[in-house]
Amino acid sequence: MVLAAGQGSRLRPLTNLLAKPAVPFVGRPILTRLLDALGDAGVEEATVNLHQAPDSIRRVVSDRGGRLPAVDYSDETAQLLDTAGALMPVRDRFGGSEFFLVNGDCVHELDFAALLAAHRASGHDATLAVRGSGVEGFGSLLCNDEGLIEVFGTPTSGRPGERHFLSVMVLSPALLEHLPGGEPRPLKIFRDWFPPAAEAGCRFGTFVTDAAWHAADTPERYLAATADWLSDHANGPWIAEGAEVAASAELDAGCAIHAGARVGAHARLTGSVLLDGASVGAGAELRSCLLGPDARVGDGEHLKEALLVAAGWE
Repeated sequence: MVLAAGQGSRLRPLTNLLAKPAVPFVGRPILTRLLDALGDAGVEEATVNLHQAPDSIRRVVSDRGGRLPAVDYSDETAQLLDTAGALMPVRDRFGGSEFFLVNGDCVHELDFAALLAAHRASGHDATLAVRGSGVEGFGSLLCNDEGLIEVFGTPTSGRPGERHFLSVMVLSPALLEHLPGGEPRPLKIFRDWFPPAAEAGCRFGTFVTDAAWHAADTPERYLAATADWLSDHANGPWIAEGAEVAASAELDAGCAIHAGARVGAHARLTGSVLLDGASVGAGAELRSCLLGPDARVGDGEHLKEALLVAAGWE
């Protein structure tokens, strides 16, 4: 199951018309990257939940054509059910098999097949992909010496047992028995589901990995994720086929220019991303800016740490 039903509040107004997983990232929507990776790992079916801008999620899935995994939906447009509540209306779809539960707004290169193999070998009820230590700015899981999770949410302070959760886990079907019954309602995984299951004897293990992983849920994190991805995969800025960049424009290695975007003569861009159809005028200067589809920056304008969208997105 892919959790794609967040409200996108930290990326507004871009997410007024695009759900976070539908936002393009270096040429492909975040959700497309995730579904492709799941398909490559052998996943045949996926459920994606919907809330904010649901049609944008449906378009992303439609654009993938018939590639696996086949996708069905869980509609939460009337009520957002949060991370654990999202499983309540669809718990019967997993057919008594192990399943991945994945946040849909992260960019990563985790090895799903290796995570699944580790889970099966461990005999645990759940296995969570983690960093080997906590990460500043995020809460941590707290593990014992065997790698089993004992505390599901704790401030990061540098303790040896802290682990940073990478928004991907494998669950055994028996764990669904500990999901509350009744009508679907908002529930959180680390507050309402896993702690009571642990008290009942369920075991929650970890899969430590240094694979690339980035949250992309704020403009700052999205831009940082882009720069890091480009440093690993490209020799300089990324410019899509169909984008127009003047020969005299200057782009640093952290810039990504999507299809249909335009950069005028003598413009200077540092650590900035232009989504489809955005344009930057001649002599303009952008530092750490994210331009949504068809957004416009005029000639000679200077912007820093800005998120711009076209008229109609507000």
